Formats: sequence, C-alpha cells, structure tokens
Amino acid sequence: MSGSDDDAAAVFAELDRVLTAFGPKNATTTSLSTGSGGAPQSVDPEFFAVLVEVQRLSKLSRGAYDPTAVAFADLYAVGADGAVPPLPAAAVLKARKALVGTAQLNLDVPARTAQLKTAGAALDVSDVAWGYALDRARALLAERGVGSYVLSAGGDVVTHGRKADGSPWVVGVADPRGAGPFMTVSADESLGGAVMTSIDSEGLVVDADGARRHKLIDPRSGKLASQVRSVAVFADDALTGKCLSRAIFVLGVRDGLALAARLKGVEVVVVDAKNKVWTSAGLKALAKKGRLHQRPPTDGA
Repeated sequence: MSGSDDDAAAVFAELDRVLTAFGPKNATTTSLSTGSGGAPQSVDPEFFAVLVEVQRLSKLSRGAYDPTAVAFADLYAVGADGAVPPLPAAAVLKARKALVGTAQLNLDVPARTAQLKTAGAALDVSDVAWGYALDRARALLAERGVGSYVLSAGGDVVTHGRKADGSPWVVGVADPRGAGPFMTVSADESLGGAVMTSIDSEGLVVDADGARRHKLIDPRSGKLASQVRSVAVFADDALTGKCLSRAIFVLGVRDGLALAARLKGVEVVVVDAKNKVWTSAGLKALAKKGRLHQRPPTDGA
C-alpha cells in the first residue's frame, strides 16, 4: 500500500473496529435475534445502512444469500469434542425454514428500526463483514489522500490506482484445492476494484464418510450448497461482491452467471463441483486481451 505507516495503522484500526461492530456477538445482532417476534428496534445508523444493502442483495438473489440463514447453522456445528453431527433430517430443515427468508427482516427506513418478525429467527451478517470492513478502509484511505494501494483480508482483495511504474495491479483467484492462485487478472480501472471469494474450504471439516462439510448453506433449503467449489466476484464495492459471492456459490453456474450478467460492473469466476472453470463475458474479453491468465485448478475431493 502506498502511503505512510500511519495510513496502514489507521486501516488496521478501522478493519478491527468494523469486524468487532459487525461480529456475530455484537449488541445489535444479539438484540435483534433475542427480540425476534417482538417490536421493531432502533438500530445504529451504520449497522442499519448495512442491513438495508444486505436485504437488497438478498432480494436480488431471490434468497440465495440471506443473513437469516444462520437459523440453520447449529444443525451443522461441530461438537466441543470434535464430533461431526449427522446431516439434519428433512423434517428438521422444514421446521427451521419457517425462520428463514427475506420477509423475516422488516426494515423501516424513516424510523430506522429493524425487526425479525418470527420468534426464534436470527440474524448474522458477520460472513460478509469483511466486505464492508474493506469498503470502510478504502473510504478512510481516500480521506487521507492515498491514491494507490492493495488491501487483502481473509482471501478477499481490494485495489485502487496503479503501481509506482504505472502498470496495473495483478490479483489472483484462489485455487480451491491447491496452494496459490490458479488465475491472475490485471486489474485496472475497467474492472471493479473488489475481488471477493467464497470457497468450500470455509469452516471445513470432513465427516466419517469422507464428505466435505463447509459453512456455506443454501438458505432456500437449509442444505449445504454443493454445486460449486469456489466463486470469485469482481465488483465496484466489496460488500456487494461478498454478498454476491455467497449467492452465486448457492445458485451454481447457470443461475449464478445469469445473475451477474444482469448487474453492471460485476464479473465472476466459478469453479464447479467437477473442477471446470466458468467465467463471465467481461473476463473472457480480458483473456483475449492477454490480461487474464489461468492454469487448471488443482483437482481432488
């Protein structure tokens, strides 16, 4: 990152502040979840703005990303002794589904209140908090006059400007079964500055049958999403990119690419369950220009 040590320290402090404020046990999340089924609650302006955007993206994806899907999470939680629970029965998933959906979260913009409509419903935006944290860090750098940088956090990346020699930054797309990137992209102003990833190694454990258990749940069914291995989304802002990476992971190749095609400034790389790579139209064009290079992703279970 170009700039001073003070700039770097300010970024780290802002990342820490946001991730603490939007973590799974913060006061707002806890209050909304424990008060579910009750009266609307006043919400901090920053948190409310994120809820508005998250709800918009949830509706846009037709529920493929949904912060109320946390209602399913404990069904897959590994025990304190490391035991992996059996997959939940259909009846259990059906019962939990009654607590999940875009209609669960009621937001009153003029009053700046939020409400989870059904008793037992819960809310968690911590899985996309990195996106918002990176957006806030970028805003902070803009305020400080830093014009060129790369920020990387938890496998997600944002870039701005160019290198000192005038060449564009080069970003990598993680190999879902191997080390390092399997694809690199020259990221100049024609491509969104945020590269946000969802991958099936998140929270990974392997059960007694050798099956992969990760934390990416399909909110529409409560089952673990299984159509793809990884998704990387290039977008103008990191929160949008993070939510879309979650949604496209659930939607799979056809519907995921169709969603991206409807959105301005969004490009996508998907590695499907059979290790085949799919890219959106804009990235195909970059490959033809020599700005995108890839090798086959590492294969494996």
